[in-house]
Amino acid sequence: MVLEQIVGHDYKYYLSGIITNHDKDTEIAIYRQNLINADYVLCPSEFVINSITMHSWGGEMENKLRLIPYGVDLDMFSYVKRVWKPGTTLKILTVAGISLRKGINYLLDAMDELQGYNIKLSVLGVPIGEEGRALVARMKDMKNVDYRGSVSHIEINKAYQDNDLFILPSLVEGSALSVYEALATGMPCIVTNNTGSVVDNGVDGFIIEEESAKSIVQAIQCIYTQEINIEHMSVSARRKAENYSWNHFEDRIASFYDSIL
Repeated sequence: MVLEQIVGHDYKYYLSGIITNHDKDTEIAIYRQNLINADYVLCPSEFVINSITMHSWGGEMENKLRLIPYGVDLDMFSYVKRVWKPGTTLKILTVAGISLRKGINYLLDAMDELQGYNIKLSVLGVPIGEEGRALVARMKDMKNVDYRGSVSHIEINKAYQDNDLFILPSLVEGSALSVYEALATGMPCIVTNNTGSVVDNGVDGFIIEEESAKSIVQAIQCIYTQEINIEHMSVSARRKAENYSWNHFEDRIASFYDSIL
């Protein structure tokens, strides 16, 4: 049996900081048993692999875990070289479900600290549950945040083209497709390790600490103060995405099945 693990195992741990008691939580216990029973487990990121091997039972599974990152349509998400000039608005984008799991509260904390800078955050996505609705209400009171809600795929693609930086400070993912898409359009990406992305810190984006508004602010300021050149990062972002087309994904999947059959 081949199992695909699409998100970090024990996602509740990454939200609470407490490893779930499998004897008391049926949902997480079933996920664990499925992993143990599988002959192979396909993982889209090193983060997902680590979320399994960090457990005593998971350490025994390393020989059946396979890293196969996701991909992006390079024709649909075309490249635009980012050239941001001081004195103009630095435009930041996030595309995500509005929730604590996506780290949106830390992002808004960071934007609070960046009041007074010529920086604008656009947020695309629908609120998830009561916590999401509370975050949306907070955004609507912030002058440097533009909440756009649910938009079409065409509008999302245009937002990738029109903004300078992409950010997703998630607490737990598998490997967020929005990051691949942003990279393909030439956007440097600010992400946590838990986002499960293919970003190289300081090359095509920044890897920041999870649950840290301060880390978000510091990464944004690296671009705003021109400590790091956004044009160089933009070129590197597209080059990175070119290694992760859906054709590459298909080749990796085919190679995996060839190896086990």
